Amino acid sequence: MPHEVLIGDLVRFYLEKKKEKVQEKSASRKKDYLRDMQTLIEFWSERFVSDINEENCIAYRKGKALNTARRQLQDLRAIVNFAELKGKLDKGGRVLDYALPPKPKARIHYYSRDEVAKLVWTAYRRTNDAIGDENGHKTSLHIARFILTAVYTGTRAERIQEASFVKQEGRPWIDLERGIFFRKFEGEMVPTNKRADPVRIPKPLLEHMRRWKVTGRLLPRRFCFDAGDEFFVVDKAVEEVVPFLS
Repeated sequence: MPHEVLIGDLVRFYLEKKKEKVQEKSASRKKDYLRDMQTLIEFWSERFVSDINEENCIAYRKGKALNTARRQLQDLRAIVNFAELKGKLDKGGRVLDYALPPKPKARIHYYSRDEVAKLVWTAYRRTNDAIGDENGHKTSLHIARFILTAVYTGTRAERIQEASFVKQEGRPWIDLERGIFFRKFEGEMVPTNKRADPVRIPKPLLEHMRRWKVTGRLLPRRFCFDAGDEFFVVDKAVEEVVPFLS
């Protein structure tokens, strides 16, 4: 019965059964997913399934972005439903209230060519005069390069973040010789709604990328295509430069 089953046990059961699917996720998605699971465990681990109600779910949402809370509560619902399907739980026909935040509104604004150019130029010029030489230190090169790559290739952020100029297991590969961006690694299974087919790199971007690799300063602040570097998640690339638009 719901009052006898700990949610923490169901999370662990779910992760054990789904471990192969979790391993198939890209490095950044897997990290984010496991972080979400840890957040669920920290709040719900010692609570019972019967404790899933509006009051507790609203308490869980506190301090979290609505999109994040919605995603994590949906994960919790999937965990409970999976446990019931596998006979680990009998809700006895009881309906649980997850108090999901409303779905975010669809994006309605698209940047024009001129707006994108202004964002890139602003990101490229932005400096911190307190560090570097007499001209200051460019602090947003990674933003400019990220935007250019995303716009020219239509590639999702995490694919750009994980891509490498060196063919490497488990990472997308930018082949500068042939001018092709292999946006998924060999053997990777990609959902049909998140296709990551190889794409030819437009000539202007290809010329940029060849320069970025030669200089050895492709994307500063840990966000780099070169193998072995840590990832810098550019979740708010545009927001970082908008205040500096002139």
